Amino acid sequence: MERTAHSHRTFVQERSARRRVTGYSPSLLATGIGYFLIFYIYSALGLTITSFYPAIRVSYFLYFLLATLPFLLAVNRSTIEVFRDHWPVILMFSLYFVYISIQFALFDISDVQIVRETYVEKGQFITALLVSLVAFELSFGFRKILGALYIVTVLSCLINVVEFFRPGLLIIHLSSVPGRAAGLFQNPNASALFIASAVPLLGARMQGARRFLFYGMTGIATFLTFSRGGWAIWLAAVIITEIGRTDWKHFRLDSRSIGLIAAGGIGAIGLLIAMGPSLSLLISGLGSNLDSNTTARLELLANDTTISRLQIARQGLIAFASAPILGHGIGYTVQWIYGISTHNMFVLMLAEQGLVGFIWLLILLVVWWRYPRPYGWWMAVLFCVSAMTTHNYFDGAAPGVLIALYLAAAHKSLKEQPLGMNAGLPIARVHHGSIPRREGAFR
Repeated sequence: MERTAHSHRTFVQERSARRRVTGYSPSLLATGIGYFLIFYIYSALGLTITSFYPAIRVSYFLYFLLATLPFLLAVNRSTIEVFRDHWPVILMFSLYFVYISIQFALFDISDVQIVRETYVEKGQFITALLVSLVAFELSFGFRKILGALYIVTVLSCLINVVEFFRPGLLIIHLSSVPGRAAGLFQNPNASALFIASAVPLLGARMQGARRFLFYGMTGIATFLTFSRGGWAIWLAAVIITEIGRTDWKHFRLDSRSIGLIAAGGIGAIGLLIAMGPSLSLLISGLGSNLDSNTTARLELLANDTTISRLQIARQGLIAFASAPILGHGIGYTVQWIYGISTHNMFVLMLAEQGLVGFIWLLILLVVWWRYPRPYGWWMAVLFCVSAMTTHNYFDGAAPGVLIALYLAAAHKSLKEQPLGMNAGLPIARVHHGSIPRREGAFR
């Protein structure tokens, strides 16, 4: 009798194991879509497709995403498991979309067309996030996805350098802002955002000199966009990459560590002291490659655009004070009298979605932070830094793909080391105990 019971338990365990393998089996379709998403966002593919419809702000990429998700559900039932593993993020963005849909339907709108485009861009962002998350999770190998990301990031950096110093070598003019490199992104700010945001995912898997060369390459490409927000994101990305690579559990404050900390502090002070002369030398060195706009941007806080953006942010806070609970509704800051948006995601949330939206955003940051470390807090930190200077992080497909990369890397780290076993990156750490059922990513 005991032998029969043991045999039954063994059979049940083997059957469950087979179900788990089948349930999480990779999908060829998901792998193909994963590669397509990476190359669409970072390469000329997206530029080529959207150029056929220059008058339409929201590209037909949205319809591709909407058509793809049912196929993924049909081909691989593990798509449902992906939704379960990432249910807090999916729930948060579902609530956000419901809320802005209510605003779009009920609030007064002065420019219906612009606000409608803004609303559809939010839908494109959320759809891209869902499809990307499924594709990256069910792909054959996440490290191969990161390999594709590395290729297009290096390509983006090279094109930025060529466009700035030798624009005549390019067949077409890419940047929408003269004097600032943008490459295949067309928008210099977008170029800086996505190149810098790839640094932790890619840099953490590199060793020694190769990693610092990668920092230098992405730093130069980001600098040539003359996006001050991009510079801040790149600096933050490098810092959090180095922090994430450190195994703090076994960290010892020995003489070598103290020496490195002291050298870093002295170096930082030296950079601050030398900043003024260095900028003057840089301006004279770049010479004819700079125009009045890019030269002024090197002055940072003394620049007129910086001052005007602070004034616009102040107007956003004034708008929040007049409608503090629910805000003025989606698209308010793209149709108001000041002509440009707030350039600050936190102020935008307060002005358009009020305290309800701002509290939602804070909860979303907590949700990201509670993903396995270091990927979760990497995403949260990068978002906070970029949110200080961006129009709206939740517009279009590109940011959705970027967020999905970090969330998928976090979940993959529970089962494998997505950045490579030799990356020097510590095993993913989670909050509050062991991995719960279904090995979900959220803690």
